[in-house]
Amino acid sequence: MRRVAPPGRKVCPESLSLREREEAKVLDPATPGTGTGPEHLAPVEEGATDPVSFGGLFVSNPGLPERPAAGAELAEPDMSRAYGAEERGYTGYPALADGMVRF
Repeated sequence: MRRVAPPGRKVCPESLSLREREEAKVLDPATPGTGTGPEHLAPVEEGATDPVSFGGLFVSNPGLPERPAAGAELAEPDMSRAYGAEERGYTGYPALADGMVRF
């Protein structure tokens, strides 16, 4: 995967600490894939990465923050339907049962 930094920032070398990255104005997001859980926070807490991205999981799992507590299964993101013109694109994933999503 190619890392791309926003304007005014640089892609982060792997060996820099979080403080060194901030001083160098670099961005180093981590993408854990399809897993979720405390193990994905460890690199942030250790200063090995900046934000952790769960973008695909948010698309395929409406109510993602509530799902682990509810014991709900996670739907795998299907990127083949992500940018299509069909109704099953971003809105065709199953929601949690009524009453399980709290705002």
